[in-house]
Amino acid sequence: MAELENERFECPSCNGDTKFLCPECEGKDKQCEYCEGTGEIKCECCDENGTVDEETYNELMEEEEDYDNTIYECPACSGSELMTCPECGGSGFGDELGQCDKCNGSGELDCEYCEDGTVDREGYEIALSRACIEDEDDEYNEDDE
Repeated sequence: MAELENERFECPSCNGDTKFLCPECEGKDKQCEYCEGTGEIKCECCDENGTVDEETYNELMEEEEDYDNTIYECPACSGSELMTCPECGGSGFGDELGQCDKCNGSGELDCEYCEDGTVDREGYEIALSRACIEDEDDEYNEDDE
């Protein structure tokens, strides 16, 4: 147990850092609404010093033991590490039948949700929610045609 002075403990959630890399944009989007473009989100478990009281420490440690560290196949790319290019729909062609600028004519892009075709529980939920949003957008656009 990382006990500090005055019965305070280093926050096991953020390891005393008081912040996390934004799970939505991974610190790469200055327009991200989730982190307001900072690339980071504040830890909600600890104080501004990265510490928690003993009761909170024990609760967080218990949650950490119960945390599901299962690795899942990425739902956005089905484990292939590649996604269909949203710009050309996988055809590889651009607007005037030239090569698609976004995917350079391949029809595919590297998956933006995983690096090796797998994700943890949080990554799975993010990729799945984004995939559902993109599917809804596709259905909405098809209704317009």
